[in-house]
Amino acid sequence: MAGGMSQSMRKKAAFIPQNVPGHCPTVQNGFFRNKKMVRMFWRLWPHNRKLAAQLRDVVQRSKAVKELQSKGGPTAVDILLDALEDPKVKGGYDIEEALGELRDQRAVQPLVRSILSGSGRFALDAILKIGHQAAVPPFLAALTSSDSRTRVQAAWALGEFSAHEATQPLVSLLVADSDCEVVHRAAMALQKLGWRPSSGEERTKYAVGTRNLDETAALGADAFELITAVFHGGQNSDAKTWAVRALSHIQPPQQRVADLLIEALRDKDKAIRYEAAAALAYFKESEVVNHLITALQKELEITVRVSIADSLGTLGDERAIPALIDAMRWKEPGWVQSAVKATKSALVKLGSPSLDPLLSVAKEAEGHFGDSVMDALGELGDRRAMPLLVDVLTNETTGSNKKSRAQTALEKLGWKPETPIARIALAISGRKYEEAAREGESAWVPLCEALVKEGASGRMGEFSKAFALIGAASPSRLLDGLKAEKDLVRACSAQAAGELKNRNMVPELGKILLRPDVGYDAAPCKFAATALAQIGDPECRALFNQAASSSTALVRCILATALRAQGNNFVDVLLKLLRDREGNVRYEAILSLAGGQGTSNALHNAASDSDLAVALAAADMLQTCGDARAGQLQRVALASVRSNAASYLIDVCDDLDSVHKSHYAVAKHIQPYYEARIKRVGEALNKFGGKPEMLRVGQQVAARSTHGRYLEGVWGGIGEWRG
Repeated sequence: MAGGMSQSMRKKAAFIPQNVPGHCPTVQNGFFRNKKMVRMFWRLWPHNRKLAAQLRDVVQRSKAVKELQSKGGPTAVDILLDALEDPKVKGGYDIEEALGELRDQRAVQPLVRSILSGSGRFALDAILKIGHQAAVPPFLAALTSSDSRTRVQAAWALGEFSAHEATQPLVSLLVADSDCEVVHRAAMALQKLGWRPSSGEERTKYAVGTRNLDETAALGADAFELITAVFHGGQNSDAKTWAVRALSHIQPPQQRVADLLIEALRDKDKAIRYEAAAALAYFKESEVVNHLITALQKELEITVRVSIADSLGTLGDERAIPALIDAMRWKEPGWVQSAVKATKSALVKLGSPSLDPLLSVAKEAEGHFGDSVMDALGELGDRRAMPLLVDVLTNETTGSNKKSRAQTALEKLGWKPETPIARIALAISGRKYEEAAREGESAWVPLCEALVKEGASGRMGEFSKAFALIGAASPSRLLDGLKAEKDLVRACSAQAAGELKNRNMVPELGKILLRPDVGYDAAPCKFAATALAQIGDPECRALFNQAASSSTALVRCILATALRAQGNNFVDVLLKLLRDREGNVRYEAILSLAGGQGTSNALHNAASDSDLAVALAAADMLQTCGDARAGQLQRVALASVRSNAASYLIDVCDDLDSVHKSHYAVAKHIQPYYEARIKRVGEALNKFGGKPEMLRVGQQVAARSTHGRYLEGVWGGIGEWRG
């Protein structure tokens, strides 16, 4: 073993005993002249014993198999075969695969025994790689085994080998064997060999054995016994499922078939229950309906419920109606989405007999159940349901979803509203709020109720326009809305009052603006401030001055923002807000001043504000107004931002976090004002040095404060910053 040994020789050297002395008794006695003794000696060599032990360990087996496969040779095959036939080694698929790669003929018989004992694809592939000719005789002999599992494995292997010499033994097995799984494997093997049946018995067994539905259906009742054997003797759910499906194809339907399907309806496998329920739709016997109703009441699997409901609808037996209606009450999400639809369709298939039972539960039905009942009444197409549907549509206590479903049902029945209340209800159900408002003052209460049920959504503008239509003709209704308990009603009423510019609304709008609990819902305050600015009455100025002195920072912020469109008319109020102690208020006041007359000095002073966002906004405003000193003030503000941005942003983020902790209800309304200042500083940093400058400041904030997370989202979209 010199240093010039090749790499492949070194690999094999691990299996060869080294430095065996010539005077060793084993050598002198001719031990190494006996090949069998040599292989046994090598298997007992320490390294090989270690590999054999690793093969018995599931964790280490893969590594040992790879090493043995890479080194090869008779000793490697011997070690792998020992492991393959060791009962302690479980799941040796990688061992079988390695033996196939090594292609040693000695492995064929052990692999055959492995297949016959229940092994699968890997052992078969290994034999195919080595050469399957030597494996055919033992498999042919195994076809006559008393163990059905052995016959199954043998038939399967012969089919995979395409061993044509096995054709006649497989035909005999197909015809004579009573085990359905053996018949199946024999038929599948014969199918691969290209064999076709010639006699009636062969055709029957071959059709059932190959699981061919069309050929089995063509056999009719002659195949019943074989299908029954598959159902009762199938070793897996797929076989039983096929058997149930095949039974449904037997024509004409027979009582013994129905009995077997009813038995399958109670099977533990949901796929079998599904097929059984679907197949029972072809049996009109009274007993079948009773069993399907019982199954519907007990079944928990959604897909099986769907199948049962479809069958009950197809059978058309009125006795199923109460059970189908009760089934629609179930509240599981999956049932609501799919199975209720099938149940509803079944009731519609049953026709007019379903009408009275549905009408009896329609009024009290709520949630998904109520929606489904409305849908069913519409799809039935019976106009006798119209009075109840109209009552549901016009009832003030009915939920919006149920009203919408009732409206759809009425439209399907060709109903046209004749009274104002019905027209209002129909318009609101279709979310045509302005159309409802054109019916006059009687639409006010239904619209308010609809607004509260709809919630704070993007439809507030539509409600406000509807309120304005009613308020133009009946101002008292709008005043009632401004006094309402519900925040949404007050907010929409305030918005409508601003559109109408009705001076009689000013006192109530002022009360909303100065309300002390504004933090819990800021929407009424915002719309009230905007409405007062739109009205522009002298009384509004007095209210604005009161609001500018409010102890609530949120009210002052809202006021400064509301005056943006009317800033030139209320310069004195904005100048007062510009001296506010809160940076948020001063920043919003700057944006609302819009360079009005007499604001130049105030803007120059604001450009030197200690709040960086205020200073930047003031300098930019002066630039917009064409002020001669604007450029210099902008440069000073930008320089201040570059040197003080980190400290400033830390203070703003910390203030925002403290608001979240101490006044959570207020925080969600005031946070946008903080974010506007943070964004202004971010834009200035981007203008000065792009993303690197923003990153530098952001890292400083993150290092010195735990609240720097606010920067990420607010700065998103500034230049190349993506958070």
